[in-house]
Amino acid sequence: MFKSICVYGMPLAQTYIMVLVIIHMKVSSKKRKELSQTITSLLSSIRAEKGCGRCNFFHGIEDENILCLLEEWDTRDNFEAHRRSEYFMVLRGAMNLLESPCKISLYDEYTSRIGQK
Repeated sequence: MFKSICVYGMPLAQTYIMVLVIIHMKVSSKKRKELSQTITSLLSSIRAEKGCGRCNFFHGIEDENILCLLEEWDTRDNFEAHRRSEYFMVLRGAMNLLESPCKISLYDEYTSRIGQK
């Protein structure tokens, strides 16, 4: 969703409103395959949920036991609906495989300026 801020018909800024969720996880090498398979099996279903713009899964280059799930949602309401979904419940259950609690970063809005030099 885009929203422009205008003065005298000239856009000063364009704001892309979204919710960006980044989940960082540390898993033992013994549990990495199981957790990766679980998350990978959920990706297409999460991507099909209303408002999901992106859902990508990564592992660290230097440490394959570091995993990252990146989700982008068009509204906070759609993200909250996702948090109540069966897919999120499966994901939360899979978090029991982690060595330590995951770190979740949540960003509500991104603004980019237009016409600045």
